[in-house]
Amino acid sequence: MQYASIAAASREPKIIIRYSLVVIVAMVLLYFAIVFGLRGAFSDTAGSDSSTVKQLAESGSFEDAGSYAMTAFIYSITPPFLRHPFIYATGVAYIIFALRTANDRYSLAIVSFLLIMPMLTAIGTFQKDLLLVWFTLPVAYIFRSNATLLRSIIFYIIIYSLYAYYFRKYFFLIMFITFIFYVFFAYNYKFKMMAVFVAIAVLLLVPTDVLYQLQIPRDRANFVRLIEGVRGVRTAFLNPYPIDSLWHFMLNYLNAFWMLDFSLISRGFSIREAFLTLNVVVYIFAMWRGLIDKDPKIKFLGAMIAGHFFLIHVFEPDSGSYLRHLSASLLYVTIIVSKFSYEKRLKYRRAVYRPVRLAT
Repeated sequence: MQYASIAAASREPKIIIRYSLVVIVAMVLLYFAIVFGLRGAFSDTAGSDSSTVKQLAESGSFEDAGSYAMTAFIYSITPPFLRHPFIYATGVAYIIFALRTANDRYSLAIVSFLLIMPMLTAIGTFQKDLLLVWFTLPVAYIFRSNATLLRSIIFYIIIYSLYAYYFRKYFFLIMFITFIFYVFFAYNYKFKMMAVFVAIAVLLLVPTDVLYQLQIPRDRANFVRLIEGVRGVRTAFLNPYPIDSLWHFMLNYLNAFWMLDFSLISRGFSIREAFLTLNVVVYIFAMWRGLIDKDPKIKFLGAMIAGHFFLIHVFEPDSGSYLRHLSASLLYVTIIVSKFSYEKRLKYRRAVYRPVRLAT
């Protein structure tokens, strides 16, 4: 893969290696600071999923609890003295992999910023998104390696299918959207039309009951919270239309984009909204840069980000949950951002140090 050599070459200067190590140490220390006390200052609900997992594990209720059941089962069979080391090892591995992918100061800064959200919501407690790291990390690794596109895609299908089967069924839909985007951006006009036709046909053929099951989790999660005024529901919202037709499903879907991606307008300016919006902007930028890249593996990474991005708008109940689930694609974002940063820097150097021919 082209990017593998780029990443290796860009890390040759010792000053970049030392700078990278300093940033890694600083972010790991920030991670432990968040885990041991700072999380509550940023979010009131960051640990709610882990509390649910713990309650299910203690009660032995592993049935009819969806993805929580499998997570609770893994929690219950993990020896108590290993649970916290497992959490911290996962968090540190995630941080190191993300930052080692970055190849200059600019990409290190961007990746460090993006890591703050999963530190707060995903990799500091025993929950579904913590376990997801051990599925997305090997996928990101193989796409960053010299493996062929075909082998990388097959590996991606196997890993995502395993996670979808045992944890979250909607990961099958993420894979479907990923391939729709990849075909649309990677192939000629006929394949583009085919991808659009398949996407529209699936939407039209899906029964209303299925659309209801996909979108109703937002209302189930937020209705009681909003009525009772529970803490931590500042960004929660309900579906404005009943989920009784494809038309209403799409209107609710568009409303989710408005509430989640344009929160600076829909909710007004605040430091928190600015932080959330800036995160979204980076993900959208990386998704677009990946999709238009000439390298097929980078293009597929962009499609993978698109798969996560466009699916989770269907059911996300609030901004915190939205970015927690979007951060599942963070490791893919780091590869694209690092490649883009390196290419811009290389282009600048070629322009500055272009040899000048002397007149004879």
